[in-house]
Amino acid sequence: MYKWSIYFFLIITIFSSCKKQILKDPVLHETVITETRNNAYKNDDINNITTLDLSNRNLTEIPEEITRFKNLEKLILSHNQLKNIPPFLIYLKNLTSLNLEDNQIPEITAEILQLTQLTSLNLNQNQIINIPDTINYLKNLNEFFIAGNSIQIISEELADCSQLKYLDVSFNQLTDFPNIYLENLISLDISHNQIKKISEGILTKQIIVFKANHNQLKKIPDIIKNCVALIDLDLSHNAIWYYPEGMDKMLSLKFLDLSNNNLTYLPGPITNIKTLEKLFLSHNRINNVPYNIVSLSSLRELYLDHNQFYHIPKNFFELHNHSLKLVLNHNQIQYIPKEVKTQMNLAKLDLTNNPLASVPNDLKDWHNSQAYQAIFKTDSQVLIY
Repeated sequence: MYKWSIYFFLIITIFSSCKKQILKDPVLHETVITETRNNAYKNDDINNITTLDLSNRNLTEIPEEITRFKNLEKLILSHNQLKNIPPFLIYLKNLTSLNLEDNQIPEITAEILQLTQLTSLNLNQNQIINIPDTINYLKNLNEFFIAGNSIQIISEELADCSQLKYLDVSFNQLTDFPNIYLENLISLDISHNQIKKISEGILTKQIIVFKANHNQLKKIPDIIKNCVALIDLDLSHNAIWYYPEGMDKMLSLKFLDLSNNNLTYLPGPITNIKTLEKLFLSHNRINNVPYNIVSLSSLRELYLDHNQFYHIPKNFFELHNHSLKLVLNHNQIQYIPKEVKTQMNLAKLDLTNNPLASVPNDLKDWHNSQAYQAIFKTDSQVLIY
């Protein structure tokens, strides 16, 4: 057994003017690094400490001396070499936040599960292979981060953690996600897995952020239309070819990323989402857009690069959005109509790497201006006539 030295390093963040204050974001220059003996602190001082940061200390064991901090609420043990969690953590009755990111923990042990008062648990970047049935012991969790492990199975008992608001299981080895209902969930990240189908139960009306990029999805689930609070939807890097009806009901959506899929068209109903600010459709097989794209009055960035456009769609000339960024590089566009300059309020137009044959005279001054110097670069020389 590794013997802990009589000396150990405690990184303690304290605001001297505010006793018993929860410090959610300790700052280095406000951190006091103290080499201490067992009796270095008076009990009154210890009782005022609510956050203890022992990250980046090359720890292989958790020192039992931390149980002296009776009012500890947040314990940070990230970026160490921990493999086991000791049972004495249960004596920290006020502990609600435990950060064990980037260690060598192989499973969610009984010692973790006994900390039933936890509201935040970070197990990112460990060696965990499953989320067990006993996860339901942690019924008070609001935040559960377990990205960057080797998880293949998530127990359906996770549904009993009904207070969950933030769940991150990205960068694992999941091929499926349980059909569970978490009524308070507002942010879900299942990206960078091997998931082929999204379970409809997990997509609630309350969800605000949903990231499922870098999976093996072929369809957008029909239930997505019920996610009326959704603001950020990332389904990029999949194999999606199908849009469900009713996507225009997502009237809070601001960011939609469908890049790197198998899409051949953009359905008209999406253009009814008036709140949309950024639309990513890069790396698909799209060659046109619906006429009423002009109704996207909040649109600030539109990415259509690496598609199959042979011309700039005429309806783009009716996009009067203030300072629109329009990205059309790596297509097959050969001609630039003069309306691009006269009718579009552009912050940036990217037509690089298109087989442009020429630039009209009306665009000569515009093309030579500093603001637009780079946008017409192609693999071959652009002719001005």
